[in-house]
Amino acid sequence: MMLAGSMVCFMAIFLRVKGHLDLKSGFSTRIEKQKEHKLVTTGIYRTIRHPMYLALLVMQAGACIILKSVFSWIFIILNYLTIYIRIRKEEAFLKDIFPEYAGYMKKTYR
Repeated sequence: MMLAGSMVCFMAIFLRVKGHLDLKSGFSTRIEKQKEHKLVTTGIYRTIRHPMYLALLVMQAGACIILKSVFSWIFIILNYLTIYIRIRKEEAFLKDIFPEYAGYMKKTYR
């Protein structure tokens, strides 16, 4: 289980780094319009709208596998819910500032 959990975590690290590299200077910890804000639809964002959130969720799942704790899954489920809420808010914001975001949503996975 340790090996499986570690491999899941390494996949998550790759996904997170790839998301950061493709987003470049567009990364922010807050939902906000930045100077020269552009919608990124290339790289990993061509397929997945929120690769860094996905990486976080995958990393947490890998940690739960490593820990072998049923109790840890309770926290991950709660975190999944909070990230889902965050994604909904972020997508509403992006639809407001980028008219093309609605079309982008139809072509990619959340």
